Order: sequence, then C-alpha cells, then structure tokens
Amino acid sequence: MKSRAAMLVLNKALVLSTTLVLAACASSPATRHYRLSDTQATSAAQTGAPRLAVGPISLPQLVDRPQLVVNHAGHEVAISEFDRWAQPLKDELAQYLAEALGRQTGAVVVTQQHVSATDASLRLAIDVLRFQARAGNDVQIEWVYTLRHRSGHWTQQGRQSLSEPVSGPGAAPVVAAYSRALARASETIAAQVARAPAP
Repeated sequence: MKSRAAMLVLNKALVLSTTLVLAACASSPATRHYRLSDTQATSAAQTGAPRLAVGPISLPQLVDRPQLVVNHAGHEVAISEFDRWAQPLKDELAQYLAEALGRQTGAVVVTQQHVSATDASLRLAIDVLRFQARAGNDVQIEWVYTLRHRSGHWTQQGRQSLSEPVSGPGAAPVVAAYSRALARASETIAAQVARAPAP
C-alpha cells in the first residue's frame, strides 16, 4: 500500500512539473532577429570598376555575440536573449558595407569569404573599437579602417567616430540608428575608394 501511495505521489509530481515547464515555455517571448538596412536604391557596377573585398572585421568581445547589447544607466549592460542579429555581427557588418559601398562607388564589392586576396584590387579591413547602444539615447560607432591596393603601393587609413540618436524604446530603433550611422561611415570610405589607383 505504501509503495502504491508513493507511486501516486510521484506521478502527480511529474505531471505538475511537466505542466509548469510547458507553461513557462508558452509564456516565453518570441525571439526577434534583426538586420542592418541600407535603404538606398542599389546601382549597377560600372565597367572597369575596382573589385573591393570587405574584411576582415574585428569586434570588441562584449558585442561579438548573437544578442543585441544595450548599455543602461550606471554600469548596467543588458544582453537581450530575445533580440538577436540575423547572422554573426561581423558578417552582418561586412554585408551591409559591401552593399552600401557598391551603391556609392559603382565598384564590385564582396565580402572576404567570397573572394580570394588576389581577385580583389582593393581590400578593406576594419577594427571596431566601439559598437555601443545607450538605452533611450544613442548608438556610437568608432573604428579604424585600412584600405589597401593589392599592389602594396597604395594604402589609406582613417579613424571614424559617429553617433546617431535612438528614436524610441526597444531593439528596432537601436538597429535603425546603427544603420544610419553606418551609412554615414560608408560615405567617407567610398570617397577613399574613388581615389584609389586603377585596378
């Protein structure tokens, strides 16, 4: 009898725990994925235009993760489990810059994983020093870039520091602000690409 009663209690406990787990799963918010967006129209590559490879790109360890990272007042940093980049942030930045620079320069622009070093006449490497969002305030991007011709006889380096206001609460306005800041940054790099020697 005691064994039977114990089994009944155990079965009830298992049913209760399963119910609680299922309820917790049902109440978890859905994961949202975000992409940087270049909203300008894409232009066709020009005849004889240089072939530019974007990458490598390095990131601070804090933001080199799938989740969006937002700084709050004081020393608090929030890593959002349910607001994530659609792909690794390094790849997202490279793809955004490839699209923006292709539109702005008329060059054939690809990311480094899609071209060998000898196929590109120009290569853009970026060391990101700061990629920071401040809740309800702004986003800040600071990086050092190096644009190098494959001949080795022409190199341009620059440092950029930009900020863009965040228009509202939540992750979507943060990503939109990052996109606007990156659009401005890419314009400066595009001007350097225009000065590069012929392919």
